[in-house]
Parts: sequence; C-alpha cells; structure tokens
Amino acid sequence: MSNIRCSSRKRSSEEEKEEGFTPRAPRAQRAQRVVVQMIDHSKGIGNIVVNLQALELVARRIVSELEGTNGSPPPGARPLSEVCAGDSVPETALTNFDTLGEVLKKCNKLFEKNGDPYRVDTALVRLRDAIAHGRVMAKDNPNAPNRLYKFSRPKEGMVKVEFAQELSEEWLQSMVERLFNETTGLMEAAKRMGLTCFP
Repeated sequence: MSNIRCSSRKRSSEEEKEEGFTPRAPRAQRAQRVVVQMIDHSKGIGNIVVNLQALELVARRIVSELEGTNGSPPPGARPLSEVCAGDSVPETALTNFDTLGEVLKKCNKLFEKNGDPYRVDTALVRLRDAIAHGRVMAKDNPNAPNRLYKFSRPKEGMVKVEFAQELSEEWLQSMVERLFNETTGLMEAAKRMGLTCFP
C-alpha cells in the first residue's frame, strides 16, 4: 500500500515541519509584501526626484536674479504659467538648456563673486544622472532592496560602472534629507545676499 497521502485536509505547519517542508506564507500575503516594497521604493525615488527638481529651480531663480533678469519674461512675452506645448518663449535662466551641473556651477561662481561662503554640492549631479539614465535591477533575494546602476559609454566592448547603489530605505531617506538641506542652504544664501526671489 502506498504511504503517499491523498487527503484534501490542509496540513498544519507542525505537520509540514515533521515531513521536511518549509512553511511558506500564503500567496496573497507574499504578493502583498512585494506590493508594499514596490510602493515604498516608488515613494523613495519619487521624493528624490521632487527634491532634485526643487534644487534646480531654486538654483535657476538665484542665477536669474543675480544675472539681472529676476526670471521675469521680457516685455511683451507671456508668463510661463500661460504657455502651452508648442509655444516659443525667450531664453532665460529659467528656460535655457543648461544642465543641472552647469546651473549649480554658475550658482557657486555667483556666490563667490558676491562674497557669500555657501557652495552647493555639485556631486549631487551624479545622483540625478543615475536616476535619469540608470537602471534598477533586483537581486535574487526578493526581500533584498533593488540596486541602481549607471554605466558608461562602451569602449572596446566594455563599460565602466559609474554608479552602483543599494536602494535601501535608509539610503533613500538620507538622499532626500541631503537634497532638502542643500536646497535650504541655497535659499538661506539668497536671503543673506538680499535677493527677492525668496522672501
């Protein structure tokens, strides 16, 4: 007679342990855990993106005022709040094609020229580029945080790893705080110099 069980009764976790099985969480519970991890990851990356955008906008407004335009459109031009996709607008510190790195360098040079000691950390450009052009890959362990990579252009069939970071909750939060502090530093410097872009 066969010793294989054909009972439809659900085995208890104790019975599974006795038979050499490793009890697993119900499928719905495992799926819910994955969804929660994805939401946390999305929130963390989203917070970094929003803070990067805030950093760039604040820097552009400072550059605009220190260069004498104050972000205002030239006479006769419509304000940016009224334009639509396909419209043409004058080139200003708010609308030009400068990269984040170029904007931050301009900002630091203008701070130095105007005697303010604050210097924004241009190393944050690496973070921005990694998020914009990098690739997020999961580890074999589904419970481990994803990793963010950025690779160089190929040379002789090889690429250099320019950025590699585990996207842990702690790291994501630390980047949000770092960006917030840099943006706050920019605004405080603007106030010390008497700029009107941040009352």
